[in-house]
Amino acid sequence: MMSVFKNCGQWDHSNVELRNGQIRSYDKRQPSDKAQYIDYGINLLRSIALDNFPTDRPFDLAEVFQRLIAEEQMAGFEVFERFYEIGSPAGLEDTRAYLSRSGES
Repeated sequence: MMSVFKNCGQWDHSNVELRNGQIRSYDKRQPSDKAQYIDYGINLLRSIALDNFPTDRPFDLAEVFQRLIAEEQMAGFEVFERFYEIGSPAGLEDTRAYLSRSGES
């Protein structure tokens, strides 16, 4: 299961197509024109999903996701609170502002 947020290109490039609770496409490099969601960064996988992937070297989880999507085995879980990333100066500033506001209550 992949958690997703309906982003519509607002906070970053949308890279997930979700339809009827199923992930239909996921691609960070060349997302589908139908992608309106972004992966939230929290995923649940059964260990069997990692079978047939290398144990002796790193691999991209996107490969696992692509296989599960092709097999129609990747459900989507929609979250409704936006994400905060800290991988860019602007994202870090947004996160700091959010945390400052959160501490006021």
